[in-house]
Amino acid sequence: MPGAAQEDARDAGLIPDWTVDFNSRLCEWTSARDWVYRRRFDTPGLPEDGVVRLRFEGVDFECHVYLNGTHLGDHVGQNDAFEYDVTDLLAAEGANRLVVIVEHAPEQVAQIGRTSEVRHWKARFAYNWDWCTRLVPIGIHDSVKLLVTGPAWLEDVQVDVALSDDHRLADINVSSRVGSKQPRAVEVEVSIRREGDLVERGRLPMIPGGLTSWVANCFIIDDPDLWWPGGYGDQALYEAEVELLWEGGVVLDRKRVRFGIRRVE
Repeated sequence: MPGAAQEDARDAGLIPDWTVDFNSRLCEWTSARDWVYRRRFDTPGLPEDGVVRLRFEGVDFECHVYLNGTHLGDHVGQNDAFEYDVTDLLAAEGANRLVVIVEHAPEQVAQIGRTSEVRHWKARFAYNWDWCTRLVPIGIHDSVKLLVTGPAWLEDVQVDVALSDDHRLADINVSSRVGSKQPRAVEVEVSIRREGDLVERGRLPMIPGGLTSWVANCFIIDDPDLWWPGGYGDQALYEAEVELLWEGGVVLDRKRVRFGIRRVE
């Protein structure tokens, strides 16, 4: 991973190289079949009250996920990530068995047709486009990870920037979505750096709910380095590092987001 069923089939010798002659016509059947991916892995070490999530960054297009014989769930959509809490399903000894069934490609409106008739968030080009062979990709097209954290974790981090008219002040809002299995006090610390140098730092306490909760750290940066379009200046980048802290400053989870300070009109 990542890849596509066609690439895996080619590497396994099931289909020829579709970039040669008319070989692509011998490969078109691949998108009309379901594909099964299997993987064995050992259970990772867990911290106290640890949580393990199985995260898929992208599966094209519809899939069914099983772990050690248990159906974790189904997912439809090429472009969004999804995950499952697998803490209680991992094997105490021996290997775990992960099975992902990827269904055949859905019917889709191709180039000759109205976009208003499209009903799937899946790229249309390979269905029939004047510059593309008809080889509709399916498979696990992005990474698959085991995420091991403490009893709370960072699900998402978003950075919003508001720049003053004179470009001298920038309001930075760092929103963090925290997930947890049970309410307990944590702190969210945000450090903003420019080329490794600390610019701002702030910490906020919170008690996340049983599912997800949001908290926002706000900062003001004086005379910021701006991100300019090509030819007008440098593309300055900042980094927001978000740490989720527990008792005694123990880091439960950490995420980093790069961003530029700019305003587009």
